Amino acid sequence: LHLMGDVSTTIEALKAADIRLRESGDTAAFKVRSQIAKEISAVKKVQVADVVGIYSKLEMLEEDVAKLNVFLPYSGKAKDQQQARETASEDIKSTDDINDVLNNVLVEIEGIVTIKRLDTPVNAILSPQQKAFITEQLSTKLVIVKLALVQHDDVLYQAGIADVQQWLSKNFTNDAAYKNFNSELEQLKKIKIRSNFPDISQSLKMLRNIAKLRLDSDMASQPVVDTKPLTKPDSQDAQ
Repeated sequence: LHLMGDVSTTIEALKAADIRLRESGDTAAFKVRSQIAKEISAVKKVQVADVVGIYSKLEMLEEDVAKLNVFLPYSGKAKDQQQARETASEDIKSTDDINDVLNNVLVEIEGIVTIKRLDTPVNAILSPQQKAFITEQLSTKLVIVKLALVQHDDVLYQAGIADVQQWLSKNFTNDAAYKNFNSELEQLKKIKIRSNFPDISQSLKMLRNIAKLRLDSDMASQPVVDTKPLTKPDSQDAQ
C-alpha cells in the first residue's frame, strides 16, 4: 500500500490473509481477523487518483507540444532559403514588367518571412537545432511527470509540472495554443496522486504475537474456579 499505492491489491491481500486465518481454525486468530476487517474498511475509504486518465492527458500534451510556437524567431533550413532565392531569380529573368517582378518577389518573401509582434525585445535568432532542442526538452519534462505518476511520487509529480510550466513560459509564445496547454497543466497540478494511506500494520503485529493471543484465548475459555479460602465454623454453628 505505502510503497506502490496499489489499493486494490492491498484489499485482496488482506482478504486472502483473512481466509487463511479462518481456515486455520485457530481460535486465537479471531482478534487478528477482527483487526483485518477494520483495516480493509479503512483502505476502502481511500480516494485513489485516476492514474490511467492522468497518463492519457499527459500523452495528449506531448502530442500538443508540436502546436506550440517558440518565443524567439528561428531561421529556416538553408536549402529551403536557397531554393526560394533561385525561384525569385528565375522569375526576375523571365519577365520585363517591373510590377510583375515586384509582385513575384513579395510572394516569395511572404513564404519565407513571418512577421510577429513581440512584447519583449528580440536578442537572438535561434537555429533550427536550437528550436528542436527547446521543443524536445518540453517533451522530456512531460515524460518525467509521467514517470512520477506511475511511481505515485506526489512530490516529484508536482515538481515536474512546475518545471514544465516554467520552461513553457520561458520559451514559448503566449498564444491560444499556449493558454490551452497551460490550462491542462493547471488542472493536472490540482490532483493529489498519493493519498494519506492508513496504517494497516497492526494485524501483522498481532499475528506475529499469536502465541500470546492463544494464551489469552485459553485462559478466557477455562472455567472460573473459586479460590476463596475455607474458614472454620464458629462454636455455635458447630453445635
